[in-house]
Amino acid sequence: MSAHAHTETDVDLDFDVDTHTWSIDIRTDAGETTVTIPETATDREAAALACAVGAHLEDERTAAAAAHDDGPSSVDRWALAGRYSCRRRSDLPRSVRRGEEWKMAGRARRLR
Repeated sequence: MSAHAHTETDVDLDFDVDTHTWSIDIRTDAGETTVTIPETATDREAAALACAVGAHLEDERTAAAAAHDDGPSSVDRWALAGRYSCRRRSDLPRSVRRGEEWKMAGRARRLR
């Protein structure tokens, strides 16, 4: 399960006659971003720019949500039992930090 922070987005689109460029102002709760696309850009180039900016904004949103996550810093022991091929309680690690589950699984297999 993942948590996503809800953000409000406001977008303004303007064409600058002097420079022949499209200017897209994107404002979210996290800040403001301006994307400038030249009039000569192909549809593919404009789409690539839009995808890159969209991915960047999504990464920022995900990072902000993760920064506010107050979940436990360690993983439930029994949730890892399948990854470690554990059959007994003594086979389970006592504590594994969140994000290091697969690292610990590799160590557990080497120790057997």
